[in-house]
Amino acid sequence: MSKQPQLTLYWRQGCPFCSSLRRELALAGVSLSKEVNIRKDPLGAAFVRQAAGGNETVPTLVIDDVTLVNPSISQVVNAIGRAHPDFVPNKPLDPAPKFWLRGIQLGTVAVLIVVSFIIERQINSTASYAVDIANIAIYQLFNWLRRRKVVTYSVKADS
Repeated sequence: MSKQPQLTLYWRQGCPFCSSLRRELALAGVSLSKEVNIRKDPLGAAFVRQAAGGNETVPTLVIDDVTLVNPSISQVVNAIGRAHPDFVPNKPLDPAPKFWLRGIQLGTVAVLIVVSFIIERQINSTASYAVDIANIAIYQLFNWLRRRKVVTYSVKADS
């Protein structure tokens, strides 16, 4: 059995990136040793500022003595692999790219911009506002869908 690495997560309440990393770590089978809320721990906030060039950038993760500022789950898994070659997370990450979703988003936005211009020229300028609002809502919906971490996991066999 391999030794579990010591992971300390520096986070801030309400940070979506912290929540996302916490969720991804759990899915990858990696547990945190310690969590430090930088809003309640001045020394933790000072450590994060020192690690992030004066900024309070969270999540900041320390793996044993290696500090990662706002890391992706793949950076974390790779860093754990370098620090603990014998440690293999339960479920190594295999992210699914979403380039197709970005293409649909940009195509939809482009079509709605054209429709907005046509309505503005043919009917009146106030009628195009409804299309503009729909365009913004669709753009934000697609951004939300792209940010959702739909990933597939598979166990790697070392041979």
